[in-house]
Amino acid sequence: MPSRITGTRFHPAGPSLPSSTTDVDATPFWLLGACFAFVLLGLVVVAAFWFLLVRGSRKVAGAALNAQVEETIEDWAEDHGYELLGLREADARDNPFTGRYGNWGGKRPGIVMRVKIRDRDDRVRRGWILLLARGAVVYLGYDPGTLEVEWED
Repeated sequence: MPSRITGTRFHPAGPSLPSSTTDVDATPFWLLGACFAFVLLGLVVVAAFWFLLVRGSRKVAGAALNAQVEETIEDWAEDHGYELLGLREADARDNPFTGRYGNWGGKRPGIVMRVKIRDRDDRVRRGWILLLARGAVVYLGYDPGTLEVEWED
């Protein structure tokens, strides 16, 4: 019994191949556009991860991180009976912790702050405080357990 399919041609041997390249439909433009958009989106995602993770999100979320650093140092000062008189970021090349922190060379990222305090004996002291980051490649904030102090005197 012959097969009958309505609306299309049926050939028992299957579809025939085109006789020349002009018979082949060109790739639809929407498919080319979708591929381009997919590649572009991938590049944007990779660039964003590099910027946030490798380069350090300290530059992206500076205000929040400064607040975290200030809060950590204020807690440290209170725990040791110090009155915090001044706090600012120290020069990265002119402090006693130079070479012990960084983003490259297997070092943990960190920040050095210049601090001025008044102790229980009413002495004013100046020094540097080092805080290291929790993550090496992925930045996860500063670790209060790594706080180190180096005094001028």
